[in-house]
Amino acid sequence: MKKWILGIGLGLCACVVCGLAGVKNASYVEDSSEYVSFGIDIHDIDKVIESNAASLLDSQYAHTLQGKRLLAIADITNETSEAIDIELMARKLARALRKSGKFTLTNAIAGSGAKADRFIKDSRKLTKDPTYNQYTTHEQDTLQAPDLSLSGKITQRSKKIGEVVRFDYVFLLTLSDIKTGRVVWDHEEIISKVADPSALSEIEQQNKAKQREKELQNQARQREKERQTKARQREQELQALRSKCQGGDGEMCVALAEKGDIEWLKSACEKQVGYACWAAGEYYEKKNDVKQSMLWYQKGCDVGDMPSCLVSGFLYKKAKNHSQAFRFYAKACDGGVMEACYNLGVLYQKGLGVKQDGAKALEFYTKACDGGVGKGTGCLRLGEFYYFGRLGVSKDFVKARNYYTKGCELDNASACFNLAIMYEEGEGGVENSERAFDLYGKACDLDYGEGCSGFGFIMFYKKQQYAEARKFLEKGCRLDSGLACFGLALSYETGSGARQDFAKAKELAGKACDLGAQKGCEMYKKLKYYGY
Repeated sequence: MKKWILGIGLGLCACVVCGLAGVKNASYVEDSSEYVSFGIDIHDIDKVIESNAASLLDSQYAHTLQGKRLLAIADITNETSEAIDIELMARKLARALRKSGKFTLTNAIAGSGAKADRFIKDSRKLTKDPTYNQYTTHEQDTLQAPDLSLSGKITQRSKKIGEVVRFDYVFLLTLSDIKTGRVVWDHEEIISKVADPSALSEIEQQNKAKQREKELQNQARQREKERQTKARQREQELQALRSKCQGGDGEMCVALAEKGDIEWLKSACEKQVGYACWAAGEYYEKKNDVKQSMLWYQKGCDVGDMPSCLVSGFLYKKAKNHSQAFRFYAKACDGGVMEACYNLGVLYQKGLGVKQDGAKALEFYTKACDGGVGKGTGCLRLGEFYYFGRLGVSKDFVKARNYYTKGCELDNASACFNLAIMYEEGEGGVENSERAFDLYGKACDLDYGEGCSGFGFIMFYKKQQYAEARKFLEKGCRLDSGLACFGLALSYETGSGARQDFAKAKELAGKACDLGAQKGCEMYKKLKYYGY
């Protein structure tokens, strides 16, 4: 057989033939045997095939074989630094064995040493396809299972003696009986090559370059595999969240927004999943995209999601569009959102977007109070209405006390403070200083500075527990209560509960004055006059 190949030079050739594109004065040669690469080349492959075929056909197994055996190419691993075409080598060997008349090759199944013909399986799928004439399709149960499996591996060993390098390439092939698992033949072929010293550095460089390229390819494959794994995991997680969001779980809709699955949320919103609209609106609100956030909140409100109506009202109120805010608050309040009812009360009280109406404000504050909204804020407003007699509502200290009580029970600090004053003054019921003291303490515990000042002053003046009083006055002053800062200044001025310090007293009196406590201004002026 005539062979035509391009000339190759000394070096590690990764393929059977290495063409040098662009080299001038290249020519065809009749035989390439004198052009031997340091790596595995076409001559080595041919030698391995010839040797292994001869060994198998001369084996006792082949001599006693009756009839043909069906052969499948299994895994043949390449553990060398050479990019050997394993499939080409295995198929050439199978071709040599077929010529003996004792073996035939199946393409229906293969390991890494060859590629199975997918059309064999695909064509059999047509058996149940009604669009194909079943007389022309392949019948089931006609594929033959292989009798024998050809497997093996190729390894590489190197040795340096002085300046001479020797490489041994070891080809080990095994034939196994699939039914019994018995090894019926194996053969080892060793091809050794030596490089002259002048080629050594080039060989090492090429080896390193190949190894580096292989590492980079492995790293790239690993990164891609990790990327695909993460993508699959993310998609599975998103699918689980989407299912729950569609089922009405608002928290899962929010979780989807946090993961940036906004397009799905918008699509679900268009299909009238209210929580999805709300989550989409919140997504854009966090991005300060007011136009988009209002769009999706309003879509949510339109499909009956009451929290979306509430937030739409907030956004319109913030934009000073009180008539639109009123419209959305009204829908949310009718839908049972008590916070929206409270906001309607505010609009009626202040006449924003609607005619000022004390009776209407009272109506919606009552709904909010009964609904326990905002830690009793609605109850606080009702108490103030009856305490001060606002917008045509007559003063009624009994009702004021009742609503302040309800607000305080809902942990509204201002309601507790106002109730304490009523108990201390005996307004709307009997005077009760101890009850007032307790209420000031609760207001202080709820971080209301004026409550701390009231509690501290009772401790200071009535109970004369100056050190304890100072602790509460300090807290009240930190919470920007002018009276608490004044009381603390008084403690430093008189040396009651603290070491006397006029400079500190002046500093605190100044802060009390800045916070609107007139007595603080008077103390500051006095201490400054005396040179502090």
